[in-house]
Amino acid sequence: MAAAFAFSFDLLFKSNDGPMSGVLLESFSYLLAASLFAAAIFVRAGRNPPLVLLIFIGLGGWLADIYLAAIGEHVARSMFLGCWCAIITALPLSLVRHHMARGIDIGLMVLTFILFASLFTSSTLLAPELSNDAFIYEESNMSAAISMIVNVSSVFVASLLLIDYVNQRMRRLLREAHQDPMTGLLNRRGFEDRVNALIAAANETGHPGVLLVGDIDKFKSINDVHGHAKGDEVIKAFAQTLQQQLPPDALIARFGGEEVCAALPLASPAMGRIMAEGAKTSFTRNAPRLVEKGDERKVTASFGVAVFQADFQSTFAKADKALFEAKSAGRDRVVLARAKVSTAAA
Repeated sequence: MAAAFAFSFDLLFKSNDGPMSGVLLESFSYLLAASLFAAAIFVRAGRNPPLVLLIFIGLGGWLADIYLAAIGEHVARSMFLGCWCAIITALPLSLVRHHMARGIDIGLMVLTFILFASLFTSSTLLAPELSNDAFIYEESNMSAAISMIVNVSSVFVASLLLIDYVNQRMRRLLREAHQDPMTGLLNRRGFEDRVNALIAAANETGHPGVLLVGDIDKFKSINDVHGHAKGDEVIKAFAQTLQQQLPPDALIARFGGEEVCAALPLASPAMGRIMAEGAKTSFTRNAPRLVEKGDERKVTASFGVAVFQADFQSTFAKADKALFEAKSAGRDRVVLARAKVSTAAA
């Protein structure tokens, strides 16, 4: 916006013979635009912009421009203004270039360098025009070059930032669509697609993998006696325990209510059972404290474990059946789904 104001003042007030107020507003707007652009690059790089330095350089340049305008050096001030804006634009290039690692940010730094180089060279290489007594800035190649540079650069910078905003928004929407808002775990929709890919890869390579289905024991009574807020606290603790106890490559999801599911690639059935036992024990030890009728209630969980089958649905069915067996056998335990027994004749 500041650059747009500067361009408007450039059109409305002639540098050679226009009102002094228009001339100074034009230069102030250009310097403000360069300073804001430099500050924005600092902010995007995660650094605090050097506001004192930017204000000092900007005001210093404006005072110099006022002096040149006052003594009638309108051509010289046009050259000075382009070089001074280039100096301001160069600040992020020298101070925060190492903090701009993403593709979009690298593009911004490249555009910043082009803007700096273009402003500087257009104000120096076109300097021979200054020796012409009939020189009129608004009708010169210098004016056309600087105006083109500022406007084209603005379009490219705006386009890059718009692309980045759209990408970030799409990633956020995709994350929200596949994430349980209360626990931060995957939801069923996001989990099934990824686990199907894991199972397909495991079946193709012959590598093992297991699926864990876990459930908090007697969870309904927790909600009934202690309220849903306490129930939510228990679910969050359950999710946090799984995140801490299971390996980093595990996929963990909340399937609604108190039920969770975890896929462990490259894990054997024995390893899956050991990990489920560890998560179960850790959860009981660290679960929120519940007191009923003066006595502390022990919060437990049960797990069913199954090796990867042909797809997610068949694997989940076996693990869920094993979980049902764990519940039927008294809860607070882990059951490993039985492998199929071959009935083929010898």
